[in-house]
Amino acid sequence: MKPKVLVVMPVRDEEKLVRYALNSLVKQTVKPDLMLLVDDGSTDKTPRILKSYARKYEWIRYLRLERAGGRNVGAAVARALILGVMYAIDILGFEWEYLLKVDADTIYERDYILKLLGKFNERERLGVASGVTINESVNPEHARGPGLMLRKIVWDQVRLKPIIGWDSYIVFKAQMLGWETGSFKGIKMYTLRKTSASEGDIARGKYKQGYASGLLGYTLPIALGRSLKLSVTYRNFRIFPNFMAGYISAKVGGSDIVEAELKQWVKRTQCLRLINILTLRRLSLVS
Repeated sequence: MKPKVLVVMPVRDEEKLVRYALNSLVKQTVKPDLMLLVDDGSTDKTPRILKSYARKYEWIRYLRLERAGGRNVGAAVARALILGVMYAIDILGFEWEYLLKVDADTIYERDYILKLLGKFNERERLGVASGVTINESVNPEHARGPGLMLRKIVWDQVRLKPIIGWDSYIVFKAQMLGWETGSFKGIKMYTLRKTSASEGDIARGKYKQGYASGLLGYTLPIALGRSLKLSVTYRNFRIFPNFMAGYISAKVGGSDIVEAELKQWVKRTQCLRLINILTLRRLSLVS
């Protein structure tokens, strides 16, 4: 028997792209039991488009929120996701087993849901998973935000907060609680704009990524390495100062919204990983 799947799509001002994402989802070989389109105060033609899909498909619902501050990124996305899940459970009375968060600017292969459910069925301790975005580097232990799926029990345990870096928060918290997480190369999605492009210039967008890293407790060496890697990957060396400015801002004036236990776990895990990398490099040099 197929498990019940809830899909939540946070949307704001995506009239040019949202049809592509929606069409890829209505054509899934395994349909969601409920798909909630959470409109975060769009001012363009997005509401009209979303409502047309809700009228056409009985398993699609439309929810309008009062506009949150900023672009449809980070904390606003997490807020829309949290409120969407609450609406599905408390207002619609929908009981689900798996939650899939999707983006309005991403196309999903026809078997995306089917393949992800297969991975969860194969691995009892897999708590959070996603496919991979074509033409982007992959961390096999980190599920990608644009197509992140998780078990209901993990959602309940993680207790997501409306923060920048919400997807990393879910992944790290799940790992800390003993769940496996990952992204799978055989499950494809295609983002119609580069990550952070929705925030304007990519370099400026990385400020928020740096802020999220500081908020979640990243160590300084890891933050430096990550910002340099992003600068090289995007061939844009303005990313480095913007990323680090965000990181420092979170460290100096960030809120305590992320629990100290998780921050300490992130620091400890990253330190151990860095030690392992340096040890392996020494061994390779000696040999």
